[in-house]
Amino acid sequence: MSAFDKRVCQWLNDASIPTKSKQTILNRMNVGITNYRALELEKLTTVPAAKILSENKKIDYSLQDDIAKALYRLEDGTADPSTGPLFPALATHGDDAHRSGLDSTSAPNGDYDEVESQPAALETFTFGSGDETPFASTAHDEGDDIDDGEADDKELEAMRYRMMKRQSRNAVSAEPINIEAARAFHLPHIPKNPDVVKRLIKVLESHHLFSHLEDGDIEGVANAMDITNFNRAEIIAPKGSSSDRLFVVITGSVAVKDTDNQRKILMEGTFGDVGLMYDVQHAETYEATMNNTQVCSIDRSSYQSLCSRASLEKRATYEGFLSQVQTLKSLTPTERLQIADALKTSKYRKGDRLIRYGDVGKWFYIIVEGTVEVVGRDEAGKEVSVCTFTVGQPIGELELLHKHKAVADCVAATASVTVAKMTGTHFEKVIGPAKEFLQRQAATDEIYTYYRQTQKSA
Repeated sequence: MSAFDKRVCQWLNDASIPTKSKQTILNRMNVGITNYRALELEKLTTVPAAKILSENKKIDYSLQDDIAKALYRLEDGTADPSTGPLFPALATHGDDAHRSGLDSTSAPNGDYDEVESQPAALETFTFGSGDETPFASTAHDEGDDIDDGEADDKELEAMRYRMMKRQSRNAVSAEPINIEAARAFHLPHIPKNPDVVKRLIKVLESHHLFSHLEDGDIEGVANAMDITNFNRAEIIAPKGSSSDRLFVVITGSVAVKDTDNQRKILMEGTFGDVGLMYDVQHAETYEATMNNTQVCSIDRSSYQSLCSRASLEKRATYEGFLSQVQTLKSLTPTERLQIADALKTSKYRKGDRLIRYGDVGKWFYIIVEGTVEVVGRDEAGKEVSVCTFTVGQPIGELELLHKHKAVADCVAATASVTVAKMTGTHFEKVIGPAKEFLQRQAATDEIYTYYRQTQKSA
């Protein structure tokens, strides 16, 4: 975490403000961290953030786990002085607190002129603005330099603070959901060439806003998308117009024009992603570069309704099951529901490989039905049966936790195997406190002996 984050957490340990105010501050810090995560996932072109990301400079997201634990304690009423500070690792005492400039009446005061020093200022932090490009306030002039070493901590603090100061965008998740309407929602069917539908499915399956949906829902989105043809120089979406649709380029290409530069979106590229999640305006103009440029799109309202219905169905399917999964018992019910939202079901036949030896890890699986055999390699490189996993056990988590290629095949060992799976991206976002359990299990459980041996020899 940055120094600014640390000082906020230290101040919250002793601050004499209402519980609701602490929750407000923590929730808004959480949103700020999520925005940074989105910056990495979506590879937005903001400067200097894009330069920081392009040079593989990583932001420490471990603070989000600590915030989740603190919020849980505040919600269940166990967070009070008698049970210790909200952030024990950052607790300050006596001279340490004095030297840090922290006490129960003064808020963190960074080195920036714009940082207020009163608790009321923190209580009114908001994020983003409906009429701004995401992260736009962090942009530098084109000539500005970014240090080639570690990302400057002050720069990261300033970026985080500016995010916290901006007014909230209206997110899809924040809008009220009519449960009955969500259950009854059905996407329309707009006829199109089967090859176009296949290409749309391919794009949507790998898109982070759709990859959690069941295969049938993704096919439904592909069939429901509007399809429009544009000729060269026709404007698809002008700068300043409402961004409330996701666009997929099927044929031709689209020029993205702003005041400083121009780039192209080629076939199977997308734009307007942020508009599905936030009430924003287009920060650039999107223009067809050739005749017969074909673009498909889906609107925010349909996306919201589909996700609401999918969430209700997944929670009904997985809520009871996930509460019995040993790996997830350390999570709160709310955290398990977030995992349910990110899961999708896949079925395999005997002999099918869920994970292939040497492949990069992309999915986290929980076995719902059947048995999976782990097939490793001996010193000579020959296949050897290692162990089996069955209902309620996870597979694929080690590759995602430790960022290495698969050290074994995972093969369906029974006539049929059903799994609930989520992408590596969603795994990073929602698995939270369960990471510690998974890491401890891999380090101590006998069933992971082969895995530990491969890491020693790596």
